[in-house]
Amino acid sequence: MKFSSKTYRFGVTIVAGAALDLGVSMALSALVGVPLRWAAVVGFSCAVLQNYLLFELWVFGPRQVRISPARLALTAASSLVALSVRLAVIAGLSGYADPGPAGDFFRLGAAMAASIGVNFLIVNRIFRRLSVNASVDDH
Repeated sequence: MKFSSKTYRFGVTIVAGAALDLGVSMALSALVGVPLRWAAVVGFSCAVLQNYLLFELWVFGPRQVRISPARLALTAASSLVALSVRLAVIAGLSGYADPGPAGDFFRLGAAMAASIGVNFLIVNRIFRRLSVNASVDDH
C-alpha cells in the first residue's frame, strides 16, 4: 500500500499530537495531582494548537503559507466536539478501570482513540473544503 506524502505528514502530526497530549495529561494527573478530566483538557488543548499549526504550515501545504482564521475557527470547533467525545469516554469508563495511574492511562488511551477518530473525520473535511475554496478564489 502506497501512502501519499500528505497522508504521511498527517500521520506524523497526529502521532506527535497524541504524544504531546498523553505526556502533558499523564504528567499533570500522575505527577501534579490534577484530576484526569482537567489534565485531559489541558493536554488536548496543547495538542490541538500544535496540530493546527502543523496542519496549516506543513500537512496541507505547500501552498501560500498563511494562517487562516476560518480554518482556525473550524478546527477549534471540531476540537470542542472531539473533546466532548473524550470527556464522555473518560466519564463512561470511570467505573470500569482501577483508580490510579494505570486506570487513568487506560481511560485516557480509550478516550484519545475516540477523539482522534472524530477529529480526523472533521478536520480532514475542513481543510479539504477550505483548500478547494481557496484555490478557486485564488484563480
